[in-house]
Amino acid sequence: MARVATVVRPMLWGLYMYAPEPLAHELKALHGFINDVVACSAQGPLDAGAIRTRGVRHALTDFVRTGDESGDLQPPSPATST
Repeated sequence: MARVATVVRPMLWGLYMYAPEPLAHELKALHGFINDVVACSAQGPLDAGAIRTRGVRHALTDFVRTGDESGDLQPPSPATST
């Protein structure tokens, strides 16, 4: 397992998680995003725009959605996701 995985992370319960590189990058981005949101929420409530901005900051553009006038959620357009 260690030969095919590029990232090894110790878990709280004493085991290790082996992850391929794409998954490791996504987990790192999610971890940073969560830490950022938790730190900012300690200062007060966050609106959707603030959370979206933090998602983009942590390169979570595949998960960030924007609302249009109707309130429906739409995937970001390629022009706004770069």
